[in-house]
Amino acid sequence: MYSSSETSALEIICIGGGVSGLYFAIKAAEFATVTIYTKDELPKSNSYHAKGGIAAPFGDNDSTSYHIHDTLIAGAGLCNEKAVTYMIQNSLRCIEDLETLGTEFNKDENLQFDLSREGGHSHNRIVHIKDETGKEVINRLIHLARNHPNIKIKEHHFVLELITEDNSVIGASILNTQTLSIENHYAEIVVLATGGAGNLYTFNTNPPSATGDGYALANRAGATMMNMEFVQFHPTMLYLPNREDNILISEAVRGAGAQLKDSKVIQFMYKYHTMGSLAPRDIVARSMLKEMQHEGSDFLYLDATSLGEKKLQDDFPFIYNACKKYDIDSSKEMIRVVPAAHYICGGVATDIDAKTSVNRLYAIGEVACTGVHGANRLASNSLLEGIVFADAAADSIKNMKIPKLKKSVLNKYYHEEPQDIEQVISTVSQSDIQQLMWNNLGIVRNPTAMKSAENQLNIWRQTLVSEIKIQGRSYQLNELLNMVETAMLITSFALNRTENKGTHYAEEE
Repeated sequence: MYSSSETSALEIICIGGGVSGLYFAIKAAEFATVTIYTKDELPKSNSYHAKGGIAAPFGDNDSTSYHIHDTLIAGAGLCNEKAVTYMIQNSLRCIEDLETLGTEFNKDENLQFDLSREGGHSHNRIVHIKDETGKEVINRLIHLARNHPNIKIKEHHFVLELITEDNSVIGASILNTQTLSIENHYAEIVVLATGGAGNLYTFNTNPPSATGDGYALANRAGATMMNMEFVQFHPTMLYLPNREDNILISEAVRGAGAQLKDSKVIQFMYKYHTMGSLAPRDIVARSMLKEMQHEGSDFLYLDATSLGEKKLQDDFPFIYNACKKYDIDSSKEMIRVVPAAHYICGGVATDIDAKTSVNRLYAIGEVACTGVHGANRLASNSLLEGIVFADAAADSIKNMKIPKLKKSVLNKYYHEEPQDIEQVISTVSQSDIQQLMWNNLGIVRNPTAMKSAENQLNIWRQTLVSEIKIQGRSYQLNELLNMVETAMLITSFALNRTENKGTHYAEEE
């Protein structure tokens, strides 16, 4: 299926193995050698946990202009319309390419895509694979990547720093978290595909690896950052008192007819928006928070009983079984839900080709800010953005004349001896960061709380930098530093925004 191009002069480092990183690697491997670095096992990414699907105007009554309009409305006037148009104009082609690569999307009896609907969409346009689209897409791409002769996959490798020279990225310093050795890997192109930062918050829908590494790496390398204040909270995460699991209840369940209700079993969302439970996510999350505060409750309810057991089992098997695991029969009783940090709408600023302000550095997927999401992401546009701009990045690199690296940096692998870091102790903890961000930079904010967070984050950053100088670089300390620095970016951008837009909502004091 593949032809080897091991003699290719071009070498690319791709940091991250979600949908954008894997799709990029498969495309770029046609003309280059690509090494994918992931700090965990490959399936453990935000993309893998995506439940809803991929949005595209496949429907008979739908159109590119309708999809563009819905995206711009959700983005609260801050979308880059050129980027939105590019993404949606290329959506059908890229989804069809995923199908060509072996992804089996749900079809109806006429072998047409079975299209679902989510909040903010005016039409049914979500291509999906039951309620585990991300898992199925990722598993297929992993299979292709592992069997490609021009793709190398290195799991359990944590990128400590990007290596720069004259505003160009020329490689990365990488810690093997199993051997504890550090290598400097040099390459002509570095692509960030590191995903998001949900684990900066107490309640979040992300896997443990989503700690904002890419934002911090790019910022330290001098890349321009954009829209970092816009953190999207998903309205419906399964509420578990001990937070033993992060189970997302897909918006597609509401698209199928489930309704948000309060403790009196009353639909409350129509008080806040004409679309009710299918209003844009920022509006739903804030409305839920207000209702929770009014009731003095830690959760609200999602009533999916009208869908019936058969539809829940057939269309939403993951969600149905996940609820069953915690003794909830979603066909007969309401599901306790709580809003949770879900998606960073901003990130490393890029153009339509996924280029950043730093030469040789590209960014794709959630870590990037193409401008398509503006102040609030439209549901199921995230996987779409990941594949479309991964494809654009590969095309851009293929058609570029890329200067060779200087001979002085071509000692490709420089190894440091393994470090004894078993006794690493930090005065800053992940739970400290999560609690601070949940309380001070959450769904509803205020200037005093944000300023207090900024002061505390500055102290923690100074502490971590000192600890790294004393104890040496390690997974634990560097990941905490990345979390703090990403939290600082979110806080700084939020303090500088003078008006409420989309997911950023600050109360007057």
